[in-house]
Amino acid sequence: MSTSSDASTNGSSHVPINSTTAPSPSRLVDFLAEPNAYYPIFDSNTRNLEANDLLKLRHVSKSLTTVYPTVQKTQWNVNEALKKFVKDRKEFRNKLGLASCVISGQFALDFLDRSAVGDRLDIFAHGKMGGLANAEYMAWWIEHEGYAVVRSYPYDDELMTEVYVRPGTSDPTIYLQNTRDTPIVSLLRVGPQYSLALANIMTSTKVYAPFARDTFREHRSYLNKLLDDYCADLLTAVAQTGRRMLDIRHIATRQGSVIRQFTDGSTWTMELNNAGIDSPTTPDYVVDFTTFAISVTRKHPQYYYWIDILQISHPALAYTWAHLCSPKGRLDAAMAMELSMTPRDNWPGSGNRSFDDILLNGDHLKPDLLALSRYYDDMLTEWLEEELLERDDVGYSGW
Repeated sequence: MSTSSDASTNGSSHVPINSTTAPSPSRLVDFLAEPNAYYPIFDSNTRNLEANDLLKLRHVSKSLTTVYPTVQKTQWNVNEALKKFVKDRKEFRNKLGLASCVISGQFALDFLDRSAVGDRLDIFAHGKMGGLANAEYMAWWIEHEGYAVVRSYPYDDELMTEVYVRPGTSDPTIYLQNTRDTPIVSLLRVGPQYSLALANIMTSTKVYAPFARDTFREHRSYLNKLLDDYCADLLTAVAQTGRRMLDIRHIATRQGSVIRQFTDGSTWTMELNNAGIDSPTTPDYVVDFTTFAISVTRKHPQYYYWIDILQISHPALAYTWAHLCSPKGRLDAAMAMELSMTPRDNWPGSGNRSFDDILLNGDHLKPDLLALSRYYDDMLTEWLEEELLERDDVGYSGW
């Protein structure tokens, strides 16, 4: 950059580089370190950086440690993203957390891409809250927001999808999907969205991208379900983001299953702006502990990824977990110990049945017959880690 006083007198257009004309080498750092002073420049520069690069800036200079948190507040603003679908975004998120529902699919992908969100919001629900199904509870809230059901796809008593729009409009659209297992287990194991790029999971307080390297660094999409007559719209939505559509990584065909966990460093996890948001029914630490195994399977002529994960629910647990292993025997034993320490008058049958009879009939496992004074969620994580150590799964760890 030069001024008229910098130009040489011999008519040359060349401006010598010297201490008065050279730009400050720290100028870009200033733009990034002081977003309030240079916000348009800050916003433009950071939007051209991948999330991984934004995180790396923390190691470049101490003054850049605030770049990622600042971008997170402005460019990953979930309340602003939800504005297209609901009027009261914070209350919507509170209802989502109360019913242990999650958002996934196109909305979550657009949100993490820092792109304008599309016209579709996918909500996944399972289980009950008291005597009311969580899907029914969310349906009530969606209707409270002015939506009405336009299509319904009941597969059976448990599995159902309802499509909502506001009367007189065709978009935006909310898909409320009642799943057979908890939403996280269903999204990973069943693969209802066909693509790992759509398997990002947003709770009321956090968002998880289990396949962050493929989806956001390499901009690739891999299959996690057999293709069929219903995949076109979902795969098209991913293709329109510019991602390369692929079945699997070739190297994965020569590897066994790979064990993954939401806290393993390969999952991109982001805490949302939670001001005014209630603590969800399912705590963050329960979701954080989600553990699964991923491997390649084939149904001629297609290869795709298969994810092995179980829903862990038990009367000895306060929460429902998602893990590769199942310590049911230890949980059953915990319930037996609880029964032995419970006053006999509070036993199933009001003390008129023997200890062995109750165990043999499994009545100690029925919450309506035996009220617990304590739960074993704190022990569950230890038991699951022990079981995991006994597995011999070895495979490609480049997720």
